[in-house]
Amino acid sequence: MGAPAETVWRALRDPAELHRWFGWDAEGLAEEIEDIFVTHAIADDEARVLRFDDISDRFELEPRDADTTIMRLYGEPPEGDAFDGMHEGWTTFLAQLRFALERHPGEDRRTLYLTGLASEPNVPPVMESLGLEQLGSAGVGEAYEVRGADGAVSLTGELWTRSPRQTAITVGGGTGLLVAVELPPAERPPHGGATALITSYGLGDEEFQRVRHSWTQWWHGRYDETTATVFP
Repeated sequence: MGAPAETVWRALRDPAELHRWFGWDAEGLAEEIEDIFVTHAIADDEARVLRFDDISDRFELEPRDADTTIMRLYGEPPEGDAFDGMHEGWTTFLAQLRFALERHPGEDRRTLYLTGLASEPNVPPVMESLGLEQLGSAGVGEAYEVRGADGAVSLTGELWTRSPRQTAITVGGGTGLLVAVELPPAERPPHGGATALITSYGLGDEEFQRVRHSWTQWWHGRYDETTATVFP
């Protein structure tokens, strides 16, 4: 991670800094941060190790040089191909953390969170709908240009992170981050579903509302029981 260890540690310990990257800016976020990172946290400030008294996960930071930190997250891995919501959540949030620290340190964000069930059996998986399967063997940090399955979405930017069920890419000329997550049918019966979390920086009200309108329209055409959370 391209930030000093003390900066990364502060992002894990200071509620105001946690608010810049953890989850999305929704009602109850402050209480969730307090519960996870204060009430149930056990911090070793000298070693920069963060444990929790109610889950097995722990963070360990290792300074690599003055401006680089290795962050390790240890926890119980999912069994086989099972979907683990906590594991997937941490994967998403750590992509947000690195993006915040490396690209927008000290800045406030605006977020759009979308989640829903596939409206019918033939709705393409979200990665295909967004064109992200076209990334092929592209590596993290490489530039990309993709078009969605129905041509309704065209995206360019940088591949930020990728794991078996989710992909994070920069959007908006590098000012924003899109994290798309596949939800398998076993997790969201009968046809599966998806979530997308879009984090933006530096957008005015009018421009952000255009982004919000465009993405929610696209999403609602594919997913039922959809929620869309937009803050502020």
